[in-house]
Amino acid sequence: MTESTIRFIFTKTPQLKYGFQTKKGHPTYPRIGSEIYTATLKNGVFEFYGITVMGTVMEINFNEAWKDGVIKIVGENEYI
Repeated sequence: MTESTIRFIFTKTPQLKYGFQTKKGHPTYPRIGSEIYTATLKNGVFEFYGITVMGTVMEINFNEAWKDGVIKIVGENEYI
């Protein structure tokens, strides 16, 4: 199975309903709009990391957060 990698920013704080969890299992409260995160999809789970936060989220929840505007996908050459 191939891995898929994307870059994104948080535009709002992800509520618990989106299922973003840190590696320690706590709810994720990332830096809004000021940090680019990289996410790699493996077996239906995105593992994401940035400078301040790293964790996991189910693919279906990630897609819902994107659809609801909680995250914004950024291009490889985009900077914030």
